[in-house]
Amino acid sequence: MEKVSQHVLDILSAGIAEYTQNITLMMMAYEDGLDMVEIEEIQSVYEKLETTMLFYQSYNRFRRKYDRLLFKS
Repeated sequence: MEKVSQHVLDILSAGIAEYTQNITLMMMAYEDGLDMVEIEEIQSVYEKLETTMLFYQSYNRFRRKYDRLLFKS
């Protein structure tokens, strides 16, 4: 796995927060019956959020294991 800078991880973290906020607002608008949001848009944002979170989580898990191995040596 390639090394990812802390700056990139910070951007991913901010993106996750933004996607979470957007999907929440979209779901509320959809439930209120507003015609400005369609279910397909919500699904698209959810898929992007899920992909971003999976990458962020998997990279952080790898990084923590690697850091533990370094400090044990």
